[in-house]
Amino acid sequence: MTATYDPDADYEIRIWEEDFRQVPSRMLLARICQPIGDGPFPVLLDLHGGAWTFKDRMANVAMAEAMARSGILTVSV
Repeated sequence: MTATYDPDADYEIRIWEEDFRQVPSRMLLARICQPIGDGPFPVLLDLHGGAWTFKDRMANVAMAEAMARSGILTVSV
């Protein structure tokens, strides 16, 4: 099955976090924004940069949510 994308779509989205990796001081989380509807959806992996010291998965919240509303599942780490 092939993922399709319609940039004019306006999906409701589901947002949740999953454990990504345990490091000595804390658990790193991945934030997932998923369009609600029939998939499959294309996926965007958002790697924020900053080596988990300057930024985190919340650095691009508005972008990730907008992409999900347009039909792209986003995973921000």
